Amino acid sequence: MAAELPSGVVTFLFSDIEGSTRLLQLLGDGEYGAVLERHRTVLRAAFAAHAGHEVGTEGDSFFVAFERPGDAAAAALDAQLGLVREGFDDAGVRVRMGLHSGEASVAEGDYFGLSVHQAARIAGAAHGGQVLVSATTADLLNGVVPDGARFGDLGEHRLKDLERPQRLWQLCHPGLVAEFPPPRSLDLVTHNLPIQTSSFVGRDTELAEVAKMLESARLVSLLGPGGTGKTRLAYQVAADAVEAFGGGIWVAELAPGSDDASVPSALLQALDLREEPGLDPTDTVVGYLRDRRALVILDNCEHVVDAAAALAEALLARCPKLRMLATSREALRVPGEVSYPVPGLGLPSAGPSDYLDALAGADAVRLFVARAGDVRPGFVLSADNAADIAAICTRLDGLPLAIELAASRARSLSPAQLNERLGHALDLLSKGARNADARQATLRGAIAWSHELLGDTERMLFRRLAVFTGGWRLEAAEHVCAGDGLEPGDVLDTLDSLVDKSLVAVGEDDKGAIRYRLLETIGEYAGERLRAAGEADTLADRHAVWCSALATEATECPDGSREEAVWFDRLDADHANLLAGLEHLRRGGDGEELELASHLGEFWLIRGHWRVARAQLQAALLASIDPSPARARVLAHLAEVTRRLGDYPAAKARYTDALVIARDVGDRRSEGRWVGRIGAVASDQGDYPEANARLEEALAIARDVGDRRFEGIWVGRIGAVASDQGDYPEAQARYEEALVIARDLGDRRSEGI
Repeated sequence: MAAELPSGVVTFLFSDIEGSTRLLQLLGDGEYGAVLERHRTVLRAAFAAHAGHEVGTEGDSFFVAFERPGDAAAAALDAQLGLVREGFDDAGVRVRMGLHSGEASVAEGDYFGLSVHQAARIAGAAHGGQVLVSATTADLLNGVVPDGARFGDLGEHRLKDLERPQRLWQLCHPGLVAEFPPPRSLDLVTHNLPIQTSSFVGRDTELAEVAKMLESARLVSLLGPGGTGKTRLAYQVAADAVEAFGGGIWVAELAPGSDDASVPSALLQALDLREEPGLDPTDTVVGYLRDRRALVILDNCEHVVDAAAALAEALLARCPKLRMLATSREALRVPGEVSYPVPGLGLPSAGPSDYLDALAGADAVRLFVARAGDVRPGFVLSADNAADIAAICTRLDGLPLAIELAASRARSLSPAQLNERLGHALDLLSKGARNADARQATLRGAIAWSHELLGDTERMLFRRLAVFTGGWRLEAAEHVCAGDGLEPGDVLDTLDSLVDKSLVAVGEDDKGAIRYRLLETIGEYAGERLRAAGEADTLADRHAVWCSALATEATECPDGSREEAVWFDRLDADHANLLAGLEHLRRGGDGEELELASHLGEFWLIRGHWRVARAQLQAALLASIDPSPARARVLAHLAEVTRRLGDYPAAKARYTDALVIARDVGDRRSEGRWVGRIGAVASDQGDYPEANARLEEALAIARDVGDRRFEGIWVGRIGAVASDQGDYPEAQARYEEALVIARDLGDRRSEGI
C-alpha cells in the first residue's frame, strides 16, 4: 500500500465522530454499529470521489491523504453535506474534521512526521459538523474553494502541541452549520503552560499511559534522570487533557528556588496570587484551588523534594477536585502518589528486510531527524545515514536532550562523523540553546545538577560504579566499590538511593537476575568524577580482581554440568566487564591477564565467542613467555579456537606447545588432554592412524590419572574415527561406552554429543 500513497507535499484529513462514547452508551451496540457503518459509507464515497487515499480507519475515525489541497477541501465538504442529507445531524451524530498540508514521509504503508500530528491536532480542535483548515492549506488553495463554499477566518489559536498560536480557518457552506463555539484549543481554559519553540515528537505510548494514570490517581510523578524529557511530557499530558480541567492548568517551576520556602511561593506566583501578610502561602493557594477542578504541575522537585512533598500532600488533602503532576529524579513519597519512570525514546528494532521503515517510525530516530532538519534544511533519513543515526540514538540511550544536542551538530557534522565522535559524548553534547537554563542547555549540566544534590556517600558510590562496563549485580558493587569510606553493608541502601534518584537504572537480565547499569552518558560523567577523585586506578584494580575471581569460580564447576551452564550465563552477562578487566591487566604489564584469559577460554569456546577468544588469547600470550600451567591452558584454548576456525596446522602447533609445558611441569592430566586434542586435529585432517594412536594414548593417561570425563570424551572420539572409516559396529560400541560415562558424571554436554 505504501507505494500507492502520495508523496511530496500532501494534504492530510482527519475525522471522527464527536462524543462517540456518549453515543454508544445512548444508542447501544447494535444501533450505534449501524450508525457507524452508514457514516463510513458516506465518508468513503466522498473521499473516493476526490482521489482520497484512505491511510487508516480505527473505530469512528478516518485518516485520509490527498495529492491536492483542493481535492481534500472538496472531499471534506461533500462528506459533511452527505451526512446532513442522511439526517445524521438531526440524530445528533456530528463529525469533526481537520485539514493540514505538509511534507509526507512514508514508512510501512503509513505516514509519520510532524505534518501528520499537526493535522490530527487541528481535527481535535474542531467541533462536530465543523471543518477546520490550517493556514498552510488555506495558502495553498489561494482562495480557490469548492462551489458555494468559503473560508471563515477564526483567528489565531494555541493548539495542544504547545507551540506558538497559529491561524485557523473554517470551511463554510450554506448547507452546513455556520456558528460554533471557539475551537478546542488551549485558549479554552486559564493556564500558564509555556510556549514551546520546537515540536513534540513521539511518546504516544507514554502520553496514553500517563493520561490513564491521571484519571484514577490524584498525583502522578514522572521520574527520570536529567535529559529524559519529563517536563515536556508533563506539559503535553496537560495540554491533551485541557478540556478535563476547567479550573485551570498551572505550572510551578521549582528549579530556580533554593530552599523549602520557595516551593509554595512558586505556586503562588504561577497562580498570579499575592502573598498575604500573616497567612501561610499554602493556605492562600488552597483558598484559590479548593473548589476548582484544576491540574497543578510541580516541575523539577528533586532539590526541594521534602517541601514539594509537603505542599502536594496539603493540596491533595484540602482540594478534593485537584489533580497533580510532578517531575523529579525521585518520588515525593506521599499518600496516593503513583510513580511513572519516563523511559528513553523508542529505539530501532527490526530485521534487515524492514530496517529503514522501522527506523523511520522509531521515536528516537524521528526526533533526531526532526531536529537535524531544523539546523540543516532538507535533512532526511536515508539508506546512507540510517545505520549511523540508529547507532547515535542507541548510544545515547534514547535520551531526548542528548539526541537533540547531537542533532544540533548536524549543521557541521554528518551522522557518520557524529557517531565517530560520540566516544566523548559529554564534550560533543556541550552546546545547547542560548536562552536555556544551564542544567537544560547541555547534557553535562543536566547530569551535574543531579550529582550536586547527592550526599557524600551517594557521590562516592556513584563515581565508583563507573568502573563497571555493561552493568553489574549487587554483589559485584559490594566487592568492588566498598572500602575507603564506604562499608559493604551500606552499598545496598546507597545503590537503592541512586536508583530512586534516577541515576542508576535497574532491571532483570534474561535469566531473571537483578542487574544495574549507568546510562552511557551518565557513566561518562561518573567516570570523570572518579578520575577527579584520584580513585580510577584503585577501582580498576579492584574490578580486575573481581573479574578474575568470577572467572576462576566458573572454572571450578564440573565440566558440562548444569551448574557450569549457570555460571556461563553469568559470564555472558558480565562479558563486557571481563573484557575490561583483561584490558586493565594488560596495561599493567605484569602478566596477570594470562591467568584470567586461561579461565575464560572454555567459556569463549562453548558459547561461540571464537573470534573474541582468538584475539584475547593471542594478546594474553604476549604477557609472559615463561612456561606455566596458565600459559599452557591459553595455548590449548587458542589451539582449539584455531581448529574450529579450520586452521589445523596452527592448531596442532599450539597444542604441541601446550603439551611441552605440561610434560615439563609434570602435569599428567593436562598432558593427556593435549595429546587427545592433537589426535582430534589429526582426525579432522583425515590422518586416522595418528588420530587413533594419539587418542589411545590420551585414553590411557585419563584412566591412569582418574580423569573420568575425558576418558569418556576420548572413547567417544575413538568411536567417531571408527565411524569416519566405516567401522560402524566399533563406532556404536564406543559411543555407548562414552554415553554411560557421561550419564554417570551428569555431563550433559558430552551426553548430547
